[in-house]
Formats: sequence, structure tokens, C-alpha cells
Amino acid sequence: DFIQTYDNKNVGASKTLTPSGIVNDGNEGNNYSYTFVEDTTGEVTPASLTITADDQSKTYGTANPVLTASYDGFVEGEDENVLDTPASLSTLVNETSSVDAYEITVSGATDANYAISFVSGTLTVTPASLTITADAKNKTYGNPDPELTYQITSGSLVNGDALSGSLSRVAGENVGTYAITQGDLENS
Repeated sequence: DFIQTYDNKNVGASKTLTPSGIVNDGNEGNNYSYTFVEDTTGEVTPASLTITADDQSKTYGTANPVLTASYDGFVEGEDENVLDTPASLSTLVNETSSVDAYEITVSGATDANYAISFVSGTLTVTPASLTITADAKNKTYGNPDPELTYQITSGSLVNGDALSGSLSRVAGENVGTYAITQGDLENS
């Protein structure tokens, strides 16, 4: 069984190949006299490496999460610490970005031993939770409705956002209980 070993694992042409092994002749190789000759025609080509920006999410009005990436294709137990230039991750999202899905780009990584490709990820901005509770109101039969008011009882408005519009109530003038509804109250 013969094998050839490269002088090192790095990418390059005219690499020295060192042969070794024995002849399986039934006599532990003693039936032949052989010599191994080094060859300098070997070539090591870059291994494929894919760097993918990990998908992330955040709530509207909060700081961005730490952007991370996943790597597929490292050889011999190597990891991102062997790269000559590390990957750079970026997004246009900030604390004021509206609810939507945005691209996370990954770029910049280099290493002579790897042919690197990049796959973008997604940063999803989700709605901030806000609970608005209508204040209970009373009125006397025949009188006009009181001003319908509310309180923010959970969460808070951020980034200078404000509520506009007003609450409404289920129609009716007879004595009874009527639900106060959202009406046209909304974030402006």
C-alpha cells in the first residue's frame, strides 16, 4: 500500500509529495527492492467554505442583537479563528426601524486556503407590545357621553411615537352597560 503526503496543507502549486508504504508481495516487501522518489507536481486547491449570517429578531424600539454567522466547510477541525480576515456582519436596522424583515449581510472574510461564499440572513423587527386600557366611565340617562379616556397599562411608546384618534363605544342610550372600543385610536 502506497500513500503520498503533501509537505504542508496550505494551498499552492508545485507542492512536494512524499511517497511511503510497502509492497504487498507475501514476503513483507522483501521480494522487491524499491525506492521512493519525491515529486514536486502536487497541487493543493482551496476548500469551499460557506459563511451564512444567522437569522435574528428583535422588538421594535430595542437595540439590535449581536449579529452572528455560521460556517460550513472548515477542514481538520479549523474554525473562524484561522481566517486571514474575519467575516463582517452588518444590517441597516436600528432602534427606529419599522416592523419588517431586513437583510443581514456577511462579507469580507478571506483566507488563501478557502474559496469563500457568503449567504445573507434576515433580521426581523417584531411589534412592541402595548396594552391600552379604556377608563371606566358613567353617564346619566339623557346626558351626553363623557370624554372617553385611556391609560397605557403595559409597554410604552418609543421613538417619539404617539397615539392619535379617539375611543368609541357601542351605540345605545338606554340604561345599561356599553363596551368602550378602540374606535380610531392608533399609533401615529
